[in-house]
Amino acid sequence: MALVSNESGNDEIWLSTIGERDPVQLTHNTWEWDQHPSWSPDGLSLVFMSNRTGQRQLWLMDADGGNPRPLTDDRFAAWDPVWVK
Repeated sequence: MALVSNESGNDEIWLSTIGERDPVQLTHNTWEWDQHPSWSPDGLSLVFMSNRTGQRQLWLMDADGGNPRPLTDDRFAAWDPVWVK
């Protein structure tokens, strides 16, 4: 399960697995937040909303938090992604 917590000081995306005690922090944003994670249909990626560039945009990362990359780069804010099959 991907969730958002501010345990580390900012809103960050964490991964919690049933049967494991401690969630794993997937994002490390020096700005205020990464939010609204949504799983890809194959479970290999997460799309999320971030302000890490100073503008609210959509980002994509691998399921383990690796390889974060911008999905949008627009002058307009991008909000609340939902990945549907």
